Amino acid sequence: MYNTFNGTAGNPSWYDEYAKGASLESGVKLTADNTLKMALHYKIDDHQEGGANQAAVYEMKDTISSLGIEDTHTFSKALSLTIGASYDREEIDTAQNTQYGKPNTNYYNDGAGVSQNTTTGYTTSQEFAHGDTSSFNPMIKLEGQIDDSLSWYGGISGKSRIPSIKDRYSFKFNTFVPNPALDVEKTINYEVGGTKSLGNASFSGALFYADVSDYIQSAYIPLWYKSGATYTQQQQLQNVGKVTQKGFELSTVYAPFESLSFEGSYTYLKMTNEVDESQKITDVPKEKFIATIAYTPIENLTWFNTYEYDSERYAATGTTGTAPNTKNLYSSTGCVSVWNTKATLRATKAVSFDLGINNVFDRNFYYNYGYPEAGRSVFGNIRYKF
Repeated sequence: MYNTFNGTAGNPSWYDEYAKGASLESGVKLTADNTLKMALHYKIDDHQEGGANQAAVYEMKDTISSLGIEDTHTFSKALSLTIGASYDREEIDTAQNTQYGKPNTNYYNDGAGVSQNTTTGYTTSQEFAHGDTSSFNPMIKLEGQIDDSLSWYGGISGKSRIPSIKDRYSFKFNTFVPNPALDVEKTINYEVGGTKSLGNASFSGALFYADVSDYIQSAYIPLWYKSGATYTQQQQLQNVGKVTQKGFELSTVYAPFESLSFEGSYTYLKMTNEVDESQKITDVPKEKFIATIAYTPIENLTWFNTYEYDSERYAATGTTGTAPNTKNLYSSTGCVSVWNTKATLRATKAVSFDLGINNVFDRNFYYNYGYPEAGRSVFGNIRYKF
């Protein structure tokens, strides 16, 4: 029986989180050929945490709002144009430093504690800088249909990733240090694609290219957190510069019989750091393939078999050199091939049962360095739809 919690007897941590907000979506047909849609989203996120004695309670809170508008004009049955834009904003209301006022909190410039103790910005400030952010995301898309079996599209869009309060301010159990200055990641996407139906099969494809500015990625930094005799090198989410993404996607669905279907998809993605190619893009495979066979031997019973393949991806593992001339070290995960199987029984319209096996052949693999994925595991689910 356990008599300690998280390695600290009698001192468990607690969290109190809530989110509240509202969403409003509306559409109106202005003419027979023109439709206007609008969407408004508003949310408040509040995160509080502390120790068992509740002597100190820390809070992080932000407000996120978004306004979007989209207009679609249909020129004919074979051609339509969609133009739209959204404005997103995040306001930081509270960003209390969860390390402030805690005893025995030590950060060092090396992993042996020889250099000067470093505390500025991590333990001496009671409130972090708020760093409010906003973004404007326009888009335009042209869609067409050549005949009943062949359609196409092409478009340009702007997208943004606004850092969350966790991205900016969380210490993540003393493995990351905050970055209040983390900026919005902005992307301009260019994409063309189409779909072709042929008998019992359909084929889809797309080509894409994207320019990403202020790409957000975690990196190791020359800073260590000391807990007892253990030094843990810290990571930090950073804007690593300009990144390009280019590649293509192919997918198909084939159902030779009512009881049997095949689905497959393949994605090729090449990402390059245009500012510093030696700084690899982490946690993204260059190739990904998924194939699924679904067989329904009797009514309401379906057997799914899925194969997933990921090419190697890189993960940051540490740094080399002396600050400020440090460089990140990387490790390859190698290629990953995993088989999963599952049977689903639909007992009624509302109730269904699942029984399956993930990682059927018990492969050893990981997507993130130091975090191995589960081996063979058997699961069962019961679902009820209201």
